[in-house]
Amino acid sequence: MREILRECWTMTGLETNTAKEIKGSMVQNDNMKKALADCRKTMKLGAVAPFAVSAADKNVAQKACWTRIGKTIFVASIKGAIANFDINKRLLKVEVEHSWQGDNILFILSV
Repeated sequence: MREILRECWTMTGLETNTAKEIKGSMVQNDNMKKALADCRKTMKLGAVAPFAVSAADKNVAQKACWTRIGKTIFVASIKGAIANFDINKRLLKVEVEHSWQGDNILFILSV
């Protein structure tokens, strides 16, 4: 999956070191859906409530969510692409919003 991500960056002409975010729309992956549901439950949010978590969070529930999302294929692919292709970035924050089509995720990268 990280090779696909890198190829998408290459095909679009994106200068990877200038990337600020990666967006995932209409999440359909079961593992990611479960992770988002787990996060909402842990943080005592409604089933479609928006939320954001980061590596800097101190709240126990938010830290647990950050860890849970970090175990998904999406985050593994992003971190893998960053490492494998020598991109000078780190994943800083994850923002989740819900639309009528499902969850959308914004992965915020360091500048």
